[in-house]
Amino acid sequence: MARRSDDPPEVTGYEHRQIEPIWESYQQYLASPEWRQVRDEIMIRDNGLCRDCGAQATEVHHVIYPEIIGIENYDQLVAVCRHCHQFRHETNCDLPDRI
Repeated sequence: MARRSDDPPEVTGYEHRQIEPIWESYQQYLASPEWRQVRDEIMIRDNGLCRDCGAQATEVHHVIYPEIIGIENYDQLVAVCRHCHQFRHETNCDLPDRI
């Protein structure tokens, strides 16, 4: 059957081609001064303590990733230590805030 001009474009392999640019731009955002400012504000808000275990926080975790990179909902960001951050990603589990 011939393809009509109003048919949606063929999507074979489309998903794979879209992942890399999004990932690259997300990594660029995490290296940006804008993310550094957000990260610093979350660290101040959480008193530099891990929201899971109370240890010194070293990282900020996205409880829910933003739909648009760089448009952050601060309620969805928490300060965490490296151990708890790894746990959240390895288990795909977000613990309720304990502090």
